[in-house]
Amino acid sequence: MVLSEHFRCAEEIIKFSNEQFYDGRLVPLRLPTRSERLSPSIVDVRVRDGVKIGKTNEKEADKIVEMIQEFTSDITQATAPRSIGVISLVGDEQSRLIRGRLLDVIGPHLMARHRVLIGDPPSFQG
Repeated sequence: MVLSEHFRCAEEIIKFSNEQFYDGRLVPLRLPTRSERLSPSIVDVRVRDGVKIGKTNEKEADKIVEMIQEFTSDITQATAPRSIGVISLVGDEQSRLIRGRLLDVIGPHLMARHRVLIGDPPSFQG
């Protein structure tokens, strides 16, 4: 049996899986409310000069921290915080690196305000 409808996340987020694994047949049915919308819902950034050493990539971590710092310092976000998720596909080591650097840069208050969650794919499931 193949999944035919998807209710869990916005169309932008499920689009990759839909194209790669369902040949575009998966029907996304989740319509985010106005307060839940963030455009774009997903950001994929290629860091050209990053180098993976072991299971971490410091340049990638720095870029992600920079992007989140810009987002959380935006005055419009100060009045309407949105949750932020960072999914590391290279493993938990990268997640810990990003989390530590982000705590140093924006602090625990803004991380809590924006409900920042950083982890590997299994930590975002369920």
